Amino acid sequence: MTIPNEDLRAQVKAAMIDAALKAITEGLDGQQAILKAFPGTPQSLALSLSWEASWAADELTEETWWQQLERTIDVELIKTSAKLVDGGSSD
Repeated sequence: MTIPNEDLRAQVKAAMIDAALKAITEGLDGQQAILKAFPGTPQSLALSLSWEASWAADELTEETWWQQLERTIDVELIKTSAKLVDGGSSD
């Protein structure tokens, strides 16, 4: 059984992006991680996939930030609501 070339390429690219993402989250160079894990990879491909991994890392960071902000707002709304229910002022 053989894997179609498109599927194989997609799987290898996904593994390369995973390697780069792991490196980036550890503060290392994603492109170098790809080149080390997949010797012989063209520089342009390693750079392109490293950028994809960097974008993914930024999206994860942004999502974490949004979730933290949303939790903070929820807590503040709950505190304000509790004060109002107790007959206090929201200020």
